[in-house]
Amino acid sequence: MKTNRTQRTRWTYDEQDIVPELVTLGYEDTSQAIGLEEHLHMQSFEFVYIERGRAAWETQRETFETKAGDVFVAQPGEVHKGRFNIIEPCRLWWLIVQVPVAEGDGSDSGHAAAWDGVSAGHSHHAQTSSNQPYVIYPRRGLIPEQSAGWLQLQPEEQRWMLEKLWLLPRVHYAGPEAARSFHRLQQVLSHAGPMAPLEGRLILTDLLLFMIRQAAAAEDARQRLAKESLARIVQLLHSQPDWQPTVPELAKEAGMGTTHFYRSFQAYTGLTPKGYIEHRRMEEACRLLEQSDRSIMDISLDLGFATSQHFATVFRRKMGRTPTEWRRERGRSEV
Repeated sequence: MKTNRTQRTRWTYDEQDIVPELVTLGYEDTSQAIGLEEHLHMQSFEFVYIERGRAAWETQRETFETKAGDVFVAQPGEVHKGRFNIIEPCRLWWLIVQVPVAEGDGSDSGHAAAWDGVSAGHSHHAQTSSNQPYVIYPRRGLIPEQSAGWLQLQPEEQRWMLEKLWLLPRVHYAGPEAARSFHRLQQVLSHAGPMAPLEGRLILTDLLLFMIRQAAAAEDARQRLAKESLARIVQLLHSQPDWQPTVPELAKEAGMGTTHFYRSFQAYTGLTPKGYIEHRRMEEACRLLEQSDRSIMDISLDLGFATSQHFATVFRRKMGRTPTEWRRERGRSEV
């Protein structure tokens, strides 16, 4: 362990002699930014848990923000780094877990260290550059036919867990409970008692299962919140048929990004936002034409149409007849 009380505390374990599947467990508590350049792990998942503060991560495709309680997941063979090649002041844990693969040796050894100030002999972060070739193992290749012994799980258990690890969101909330598991694992590896291999394997397995469960629970909650937000938007559109908001306005009201809202709304209602607004206006127009004596001009203006002619054109396209014909067929006449 290396300690600087005013700026930085660091602890790492990477012997792989207690739990073979555990490549590295590390802890960092820093009050200043530290370097973290491009690197990858050919045969391992990396899980970075933020215990305090914030940090941001970049892959070759996306940027991910994390806050206290979040876990960032880097997949095997994926180039990643701290945003701007640094990690902001924070307290974090990183866990690198080796998984069986069906092709290549997948070794993480012999690569340069990526964490600032750490020798290659004490890090399994593999540094690379944007023009250096790298391998991303296909998902179907992660579970070879002969992978007995991984975490001492049965083949079907291995297959299930590896599939779930691949499906983990890149960032998900694990909460303060995860910190306790990281601390327990650190204690077991540090003291290395006679039961350490059993304890370490059980804690590691339980931690992986915990992250899988937390991610699933968070996804369920996210979907519930999304449905509640969409239901609220639909209710607003029903209560205000003359309201013609833009998609960005609706997305903001729902607390979603514009693209995500558009797709979610279409999946929820079967129509695009614009199509649903028009559908709702036609529903209200039909009700008013049938149940009120208001003129077609008044109805068209109340529903946000600039002219009665525009209203009549849209109505005929949607309903197959003009407003006057619709009203006459229902035993009412134009005022």
